[in-house]
Amino acid sequence: MSVISFVVKTIPPIEAVAGLRLDTDSSPLADALGSAPALINKNLTTPVASTWATEDSYGIDMGSEVEIDGVDVWSYIDDAGTYLTWGTSNSTEAYESNDNSTWTLIRSTLSPPIFSADSNSFCFRFMFDAPVTARYFKVRNKSDFPLEVDGDAAELEITEMAHRIEDTPDVTWSATEQSAVYGGALTNPVVAIKQTGTTSAGIIGTIGYLSGKYYFEIEISTTTYSMSLANTSIGIRKTDEDDGNYDGYIGSSGRGAGYFSGGRFYRDGSLRANDAANLSYGSGHNYTIGVYADLSNNTIWFSRDGSIVNKSGDNGNPETGVDPAMENIAAGTYYPAVSLFYSLASAPPNFVAARLNAMSSNILYLPSGSSYTPWDND
Repeated sequence: MSVISFVVKTIPPIEAVAGLRLDTDSSPLADALGSAPALINKNLTTPVASTWATEDSYGIDMGSEVEIDGVDVWSYIDDAGTYLTWGTSNSTEAYESNDNSTWTLIRSTLSPPIFSADSNSFCFRFMFDAPVTARYFKVRNKSDFPLEVDGDAAELEITEMAHRIEDTPDVTWSATEQSAVYGGALTNPVVAIKQTGTTSAGIIGTIGYLSGKYYFEIEISTTTYSMSLANTSIGIRKTDEDDGNYDGYIGSSGRGAGYFSGGRFYRDGSLRANDAANLSYGSGHNYTIGVYADLSNNTIWFSRDGSIVNKSGDNGNPETGVDPAMENIAAGTYYPAVSLFYSLASAPPNFVAARLNAMSSNILYLPSGSSYTPWDND
């Protein structure tokens, strides 16, 4: 599954009726946007116009007042290079209006999460702090070169815009565990995690369980490296791991179990498997990692885009209990978790966007009739 199918799949039935665009939106509180129909045709490769320059705005007309949670803006970059990061001076703004004339600022964002569809198409996700009801929405660029490719300024060409409506989750990322390494405020249920230098970064969910059989997914995306090299770990953690710092690989400090992107399983402070040929997330930039946690029997399985991840010779099945990724996990209350381990000092900052899917309405790969309950089961 690619991020393209994820985005299209979650666009709700009420579609935007028109795309909008305005060059040099110099009075963002009182400028009307003109029509740009190609902005909503779901073509992620053909730019609507030339470069998304300073003070240019792109928007959508919903046709009537609609409550939404954010917008996605897609861009095509001719040469995405080896790694893609936000420029330090980048700033974008989201606005709403009911008449395409008088606008109200929703929020400013320095570095919204980036999801990549392939080597050239990228989605910038602008999630609001709370749902907003309006007819018109726009995103305004305040920087000539908001992105950097391999450290050099990159121009953006916008190809598509879509609104987002999210079910309200009970399980979200815990804001209390936020620190400077995340590179900005949390925006649930998607969080951008950024790690620099020789520090590490990690985050956990807000609801934990002591027993029972539960399932959640993390849609993980990176533009810095291929995912197999992104030093990312997904799994379950206790709240007291690393005294609340949540750094290192999940499971490396003795209070969790994690699946590391390079092809390893860690549990309770030790490496349990090292089988990169079978376990690596892969050479792409986007994957959905599923976590089957049987906390009553202290076992765990992982899936990658819906398929159970097996060590060589295993035939894992969480429904029957056969060949778990790890067993004998220490008893305790566990929470969904993502972590980034540090990269080499000479390497660019490591950056991933992680979306937590824990409800039956947004989980993609839990089989019908499964004995596992969505982590957010209200």
